[in-house]
Amino acid sequence: MTFLSIRLEAGASLTLPLDPKGSQTVFLLEGDARLGDVVVEEKTAVRLAEGDTLTLKTTDGPIEVLFFESYPLDESIAWGGPIVMNTQEELDAAFAELREGTFIKDKPEGEA
Repeated sequence: MTFLSIRLEAGASLTLPLDPKGSQTVFLLEGDARLGDVVVEEKTAVRLAEGDTLTLKTTDGPIEVLFFESYPLDESIAWGGPIVMNTQEELDAAFAELREGTFIKDKPEGEA
């Protein structure tokens, strides 16, 4: 996974290479930005479509952007509340361990 925290001053731009095998998301923390031909407002997350580059441009002021790029795990997923495993059987076992108090395998030093 790639995680970038980017700050651009007013009038600046930045072009990032994108991996076509990855999934990319941009979150605007501060300011409005132009992503390619689209203006994205502050406090908005955008999952990017296909492409091999992303060009970020400021609109009328500085921007602060979080950029995420990750890759599919290509594994099955079984999800139940706060626990994520690969199969329903693993999920059932995890909840049984949670009920029995054995889910956490290592306790912090000094804790009984």
